[in-house]
Amino acid sequence: MDEKKKISLSTTPDDILESVNSISVVTPWFGQPLFPILAKVSIPHNYERVRAVLLEMAQQLKGSEPEDAARYLKTDDFYVLLERALRDSANEPDENKRRCYAYFLANDLKLPHQSYIEKISMMHDLELLPPDGIRLLKALLREPEGGVFIPIFQTLQQRLPDMASERITELAGQLEERGIANFKNQTALLRGRRPGDLQVLISRYGQKLLSYILPGG
Repeated sequence: MDEKKKISLSTTPDDILESVNSISVVTPWFGQPLFPILAKVSIPHNYERVRAVLLEMAQQLKGSEPEDAARYLKTDDFYVLLERALRDSANEPDENKRRCYAYFLANDLKLPHQSYIEKISMMHDLELLPPDGIRLLKALLREPEGGVFIPIFQTLQQRLPDMASERITELAGQLEERGIANFKNQTALLRGRRPGDLQVLISRYGQKLLSYILPGG
């Protein structure tokens, strides 16, 4: 199927059933309750993107049944997050960012008792994060390569050789503005750390966000 073919999720029960059947094979406890939930969600286009997110979500949940997850996925709280993630996924051209939505939903089911307000906030930040911003966060997470100390932005440039230095600086400012990372106090934060150890620049909130948008959070 052409990825850009427009299909309304709420008015194509055959497509929904096909997706649910595929998901049920991977994760039965998750797939079966999905049909009545998906039947209420209207996705105006790019249904194949949505289907890929649902299947990736099921893969992340494969082999596990988090306590209370089956109950939680029937709640209004989860429905709001699911609908929002699927709508955004349908509009998101970047495949890697679409996977982040799948990871978010899967990790949400693994942690159903976390604050709903905080999860809505993290979903909003994921919506605003450009794909390059996610790449920058992953670069901060990388294990130190060792060697001598070099400036932070030089280290990031080495880790992201295809990204312009101006773009890295711009993205760092966006992460700082949203409270996801802290570059202003880098000297104090990095004191006593190994060369290239930049994980400490990610704020506590940023670490929480990453635990939702990366696999196996």
